[in-house]
Amino acid sequence: ETVRQATPDDKLVIAGTGCESTWATIDLTIQAAEAGADVALVIAPGFYDSKMSPAALVRHYNAVADASPVPVMLYNMPKYTHVDMAATTIARAAEHPNVIGIKDSSGNITKLADIVRLTGAADRGGTFQVLAGSAGFLFAALAVGAVGGVVALSNIAPHQCIDIYQLFYAGRWDDAADLQRRMVPVNTAITA
Repeated sequence: ETVRQATPDDKLVIAGTGCESTWATIDLTIQAAEAGADVALVIAPGFYDSKMSPAALVRHYNAVADASPVPVMLYNMPKYTHVDMAATTIARAAEHPNVIGIKDSSGNITKLADIVRLTGAADRGGTFQVLAGSAGFLFAALAVGAVGGVVALSNIAPHQCIDIYQLFYAGRWDDAADLQRRMVPVNTAITA
């Protein structure tokens, strides 16, 4: 509620609502929506990582999306969940009309490009958005079709993150790539 009150109306509030159970995730997602969140960011459950089959993940995300009063974004963070959703699984979950995007922190650019291809993110008029989950690969993610990022580096170097984005879209790829390379060690220090 405090974040929503402090955030201008034209800016989205994205609340992380992923829990280890589907029902707890649904409950927290509803609470976040009631508190003013515009979007729920739902990390893949990972405690029982060996049971998180593609079918189980799609069922989980479909149930959350069915119950959520706000749009849902998938969140793939295999470093911490030990669940690395395949591009095909993400594409299946993205078929739900209330699933609007993904924050992918895997760092696998080949998979990121495949997510863009399989979800039609590059040609769906922005209905499904792919976001880089780390500034360490923001430029590469943009190059394969991501539309932006949710990146920890922006907490201490917001201008540089925005500059990478703006230079990329201005067609100044050499400048964007140079800034990206200079920010990699800073990003590594932040995320370590």
